[in-house]
Amino acid sequence: MDISEQRIKMADCPEIQDKWKPSAWDVVVCNVRTEKIEVLSGYPTDSGVYGHGIDEGDECPISSYPNRVGTDYKTQRWIDFKTEHIWLPRQDQLQEMVGGDETPPNLIQKFYHYCFKSADDGDGQIDIWETEEADRFSTMEQLWLAFLLKEKFGKVWYDGKWVVQT
Repeated sequence: MDISEQRIKMADCPEIQDKWKPSAWDVVVCNVRTEKIEVLSGYPTDSGVYGHGIDEGDECPISSYPNRVGTDYKTQRWIDFKTEHIWLPRQDQLQEMVGGDETPPNLIQKFYHYCFKSADDGDGQIDIWETEEADRFSTMEQLWLAFLLKEKFGKVWYDGKWVVQT
């Protein structure tokens, strides 16, 4: 799994983070304390070494988050947890987010056309080349994340940030 600085920066946007419903096996990076990559394991006995053993709807068990007076304890702790972590969607999660009701062949076709352009220059062969957009990314997670933001939000990764394509 890609845990590069670029991938973390790409995933740290409202279009991705606002969709996050924490569940077992999610991969997160703590953006406040340690910048450590963690996996939410779903196992309550691992004490946060492998993950935090949580699912949305459970009480966030991280003991370092104080209880806020006048707020719902369970809700506030989840808000704190989500605020202090960046979710790094796995490739299957990215495909699900972009695919929606698409059939797998249709999704693959759209992804292919995002990555490649083709033309028939009259010589009887179809010429195929990578798009400039797709050529900027070094991993499949980065590529699917860029495809998702382009398809769903009309944004492209430019100079280290997401911008609306004009």
